[in-house]
Amino acid sequence: MPTLTGRPISHLVIPGLALLSWGNKLTKENYDKIQEGMSQPEVYNLLGRPTQKAAYSLNGLSGTQTLWKKSGKTVTILFTDNQVRTKTYIQDDEQPSAQPAK
Repeated sequence: MPTLTGRPISHLVIPGLALLSWGNKLTKENYDKIQEGMSQPEVYNLLGRPTQKAAYSLNGLSGTQTLWKKSGKTVTILFTDNQVRTKTYIQDDEQPSAQPAK
């Protein structure tokens, strides 16, 4: 097996493959799987790490507004008590699709 500094090259290739799959998680298909009441870890598993997070407070409710942005797609999810309350998907060439999570 070929080596680089005494380590098999496969040790270098596999982490790179993991990064490629992480980059493809922000899809409409994964967005559609998100349902009201899902936990933050469940959503992160579907979409990957968010681009931004910010605390919010609105009409007596508080939680986290979480944003994913990549390749012209933006997903915004509002979490209250660490559960999905609303979600929005925007593709740069489309009108926003805001809706309560199902």
